Amino acid sequence: GRGSTEVHANVANATRILDSCRRLQAVCLYDYTIGNDGLARLQPLLASLQLEMLVLGKAGLTPECAPVMREVIERQRDHLQWLDLSRNELTDSFLRDVRSSLCQCSKLELVWLLGDRLTSASLPV
Repeated sequence: GRGSTEVHANVANATRILDSCRRLQAVCLYDYTIGNDGLARLQPLLASLQLEMLVLGKAGLTPECAPVMREVIERQRDHLQWLDLSRNELTDSFLRDVRSSLCQCSKLELVWLLGDRLTSASLPV
């Protein structure tokens, strides 16, 4: 349908941009629906960069993207300062799955999860 065509086009465009700009330190794909499959396809390119900021707000992500997101975060652990995952469908289970990877990021200052489906259950004890 139209949605999958849009996702495919978005991923293709993002791939062209990321592949041509190997020195990027910030990637903003806010309101750029890529979904879990798109994130998985972009993961090798994201891993090849040294990102200080990664914005994936309103990207159509769900908790099932946690393994790929963990890999993205771990590859950026020495660089990432700012991560925006707001306005997706992320849940407590997603946050539990990526928490240890986030904690490995030595420069991480901010993680945006505004508008996701988190509850107080995802807060550390």
